[in-house]
Amino acid sequence: MKQSTLTRLLLPLATAASLGMLGLDAQAQTAAVDVNVTFTRALVVIAGDPIQFGNIVVNGNAGTVNLDKNDSSVTYSGGVMSIDTTTSQRGFVSFIAPRPGNVGITYPSSINLANSNDPTSIVTFSPAPAVTSRVISFYNENVEIRIGGSLNFPVNTMEGLYSGAVPITVDYI
Repeated sequence: MKQSTLTRLLLPLATAASLGMLGLDAQAQTAAVDVNVTFTRALVVIAGDPIQFGNIVVNGNAGTVNLDKNDSSVTYSGGVMSIDTTTSQRGFVSFIAPRPGNVGITYPSSINLANSNDPTSIVTFSPAPAVTSRVISFYNENVEIRIGGSLNFPVNTMEGLYSGAVPITVDYI
Protein backbone atom coordinates (compact mmCIF):
# COMPACT_ATOMS: atom_id res chain seq x y z
CA MET A 1 0.00 0.00 0.00
CA LYS A 2 1.33 3.44 -0.77
CA GLN A 3 2.09 5.79 2.07
CA SER A 4 -0.46 8.44 0.99
CA THR A 5 -3.24 5.86 1.02
CA LEU A 6 -2.18 4.64 4.43
CA THR A 7 -2.06 8.20 5.73
CA ARG A 8 -5.58 8.83 4.46
CA LEU A 9 -6.84 5.76 6.28
CA LEU A 10 -5.00 6.29 9.56
CA LEU A 11 -5.39 10.06 9.94
CA PRO A 12 -9.15 10.02 10.73
CA LEU A 13 -8.65 7.15 13.19
CA ALA A 14 -5.83 9.00 14.91
CA THR A 15 -7.91 12.18 15.12
CA ALA A 16 -10.85 10.30 16.63
CA ALA A 17 -8.58 8.53 19.14
CA SER A 18 -6.91 11.78 20.19
CA LEU A 19 -10.26 13.45 20.82
CA GLY A 20 -11.16 10.58 23.10
CA MET A 21 -7.89 10.95 24.96
CA LEU A 22 -8.49 14.65 25.43
CA GLY A 23 -11.80 13.92 27.16
CA LEU A 24 -13.97 15.17 24.32
CA ASP A 25 -16.71 12.59 24.10
CA ALA A 26 -18.76 12.27 20.94
CA GLN A 27 -22.38 13.33 21.47
CA ALA A 28 -25.69 12.41 19.85
CA GLN A 29 -29.19 13.83 20.27
CA THR A 30 -32.55 12.73 18.98
CA ALA A 31 -35.47 14.93 18.02
CA ALA A 32 -39.01 13.74 17.34
CA VAL A 33 -41.17 15.12 14.54
CA ASP A 34 -44.92 14.95 15.04
CA VAL A 35 -46.99 13.45 12.22
CA ASN A 36 -50.63 14.50 11.80
CA VAL A 37 -53.14 13.67 9.12
CA THR A 38 -56.86 14.34 8.79
CA PHE A 39 -58.99 12.14 6.58
CA THR A 40 -62.26 13.53 5.26
CA ARG A 41 -64.88 11.56 3.42
CA ALA A 42 -65.73 12.92 0.01
CA LEU A 43 -68.98 14.78 -0.50
CA VAL A 44 -71.05 12.76 -2.96
CA VAL A 45 -73.75 14.64 -4.88
CA ILE A 46 -76.23 12.58 -6.89
CA ALA A 47 -78.60 13.92 -9.53
CA GLY A 48 -82.07 12.55 -8.93
CA ASP A 49 -85.25 12.85 -10.94
CA PRO A 50 -85.35 15.45 -13.72
CA ILE A 51 -87.77 18.38 -13.55
CA GLN A 52 -90.84 17.74 -15.74
CA PHE A 53 -93.43 20.42 -16.48
CA GLY A 54 -95.70 18.16 -18.52
CA ASN A 55 -97.15 18.91 -21.94
CA ILE A 56 -98.15 22.55 -22.28
CA VAL A 57 -100.54 23.88 -24.93
CA VAL A 58 -100.02 27.59 -25.60
CA ASN A 59 -102.05 30.15 -27.57
CA GLY A 60 -99.21 32.32 -28.89
CA ASN A 61 -99.10 34.77 -25.97
CA ALA A 62 -96.33 34.92 -23.40
CA GLY A 63 -96.89 33.03 -20.18
CA THR A 64 -95.56 31.47 -16.99
CA VAL A 65 -95.83 27.97 -15.56
CA ASN A 66 -94.89 27.33 -11.92
CA LEU A 67 -93.92 23.90 -10.63
CA ASP A 68 -94.09 23.54 -6.85
CA LYS A 69 -90.89 22.21 -5.30
CA ASN A 70 -92.73 20.33 -2.56
CA ASP A 71 -95.67 18.55 -4.16
CA SER A 72 -95.15 18.92 -7.96
CA SER A 73 -98.39 20.88 -8.34
CA VAL A 74 -98.56 23.19 -11.38
CA THR A 75 -100.05 26.67 -11.71
CA TYR A 76 -99.95 28.86 -14.79
CA SER A 77 -100.86 32.25 -16.22
CA GLY A 78 -100.75 34.11 -19.52
CA GLY A 79 -100.70 32.24 -22.79
CA VAL A 80 -101.23 28.73 -21.41
CA MET A 81 -104.41 27.06 -22.68
CA SER A 82 -103.92 23.72 -20.91
CA ILE A 83 -101.33 21.50 -19.29
CA ASP A 84 -101.24 17.73 -19.12
CA THR A 85 -99.78 17.41 -15.63
CA THR A 86 -99.78 13.61 -15.47
CA THR A 87 -96.03 13.69 -16.10
CA SER A 88 -95.26 16.82 -14.04
CA GLN A 89 -92.71 16.29 -11.30
CA ARG A 90 -90.33 18.34 -9.26
CA GLY A 91 -86.70 17.40 -9.60
CA PHE A 92 -84.24 16.66 -6.86
CA VAL A 93 -80.58 16.38 -6.10
CA SER A 94 -79.38 14.40 -3.12
CA PHE A 95 -76.08 14.18 -1.36
CA ILE A 96 -74.48 12.13 1.35
CA ALA A 97 -72.98 14.41 3.98
CA PRO A 98 -69.61 13.03 5.08
CA ARG A 99 -69.66 14.88 8.41
CA PRO A 100 -71.74 17.28 10.50
CA GLY A 101 -71.53 20.95 9.55
CA ASN A 102 -73.20 23.72 7.58
CA VAL A 103 -73.90 23.26 3.90
CA GLY A 104 -74.59 25.96 1.33
CA ILE A 105 -76.54 25.20 -1.84
CA THR A 106 -76.06 27.47 -4.83
CA TYR A 107 -77.61 27.56 -8.28
CA PRO A 108 -78.09 30.12 -11.06
CA SER A 109 -81.08 32.45 -10.84
CA SER A 110 -82.18 31.32 -14.30
CA ILE A 111 -81.11 29.17 -17.22
CA ASN A 112 -82.16 29.05 -20.85
CA LEU A 113 -83.85 25.96 -22.21
CA ALA A 114 -83.26 25.47 -25.93
CA ASN A 115 -85.69 24.00 -28.46
CA SER A 116 -84.38 20.66 -29.78
CA ASN A 117 -85.49 21.60 -33.33
CA ASP A 118 -84.21 25.19 -33.25
CA PRO A 119 -81.56 25.98 -30.59
CA THR A 120 -82.09 29.72 -31.13
CA SER A 121 -85.64 29.39 -29.76
CA ILE A 122 -85.39 29.53 -25.97
CA VAL A 123 -87.55 29.74 -22.87
CA THR A 124 -86.29 30.70 -19.41
CA PHE A 125 -86.40 28.50 -16.34
CA SER A 126 -85.84 29.96 -12.86
CA PRO A 127 -85.07 27.15 -10.38
CA ALA A 128 -86.36 27.25 -6.83
CA PRO A 129 -84.74 24.66 -4.57
CA ALA A 130 -86.54 23.95 -1.31
CA VAL A 131 -83.45 25.00 0.69
CA THR A 132 -80.36 27.14 0.15
CA SER A 133 -78.54 26.09 3.31
CA ARG A 134 -78.72 23.20 5.71
CA VAL A 135 -77.25 22.18 9.04
CA ILE A 136 -75.96 18.60 8.85
CA SER A 137 -76.25 16.78 12.17
CA PHE A 138 -74.92 13.31 11.42
CA TYR A 139 -72.09 11.59 9.63
CA ASN A 140 -73.22 10.08 6.30
CA GLU A 141 -76.59 11.86 6.49
CA ASN A 142 -78.57 11.50 3.24
CA VAL A 143 -80.02 14.90 2.23
CA GLU A 144 -82.50 15.50 -0.59
CA ILE A 145 -82.92 18.94 -2.17
CA ARG A 146 -86.25 19.24 -3.97
CA ILE A 147 -86.30 21.60 -6.95
CA GLY A 148 -89.23 23.32 -8.61
CA GLY A 149 -89.35 26.65 -10.37
CA SER A 150 -90.89 28.94 -12.95
CA LEU A 151 -90.91 28.48 -16.69
CA ASN A 152 -91.31 31.75 -18.63
CA PHE A 153 -91.99 31.64 -22.34
CA PRO A 154 -92.22 34.47 -24.87
CA VAL A 155 -94.88 35.39 -27.43
CA ASN A 156 -95.05 32.90 -30.33
CA THR A 157 -93.04 30.19 -28.60
CA MET A 158 -92.14 27.50 -31.15
CA GLU A 159 -93.44 23.96 -30.73
CA GLY A 160 -90.94 21.35 -29.60
CA LEU A 161 -89.04 19.90 -26.71
CA TYR A 162 -87.09 22.45 -24.68
CA SER A 163 -84.30 21.23 -22.43
CA GLY A 164 -81.30 22.31 -20.41
CA ALA A 165 -79.60 21.60 -17.10
CA VAL A 166 -79.43 23.43 -13.77
CA PRO A 167 -76.03 23.19 -12.06
CA ILE A 168 -76.58 22.75 -8.30
CA THR A 169 -73.48 23.19 -6.13
CA VAL A 170 -73.26 21.89 -2.56
CA ASP A 171 -70.48 23.38 -0.40
CA TYR A 172 -69.50 22.92 3.21
CA ILE A 173 -69.32 26.45 4.61
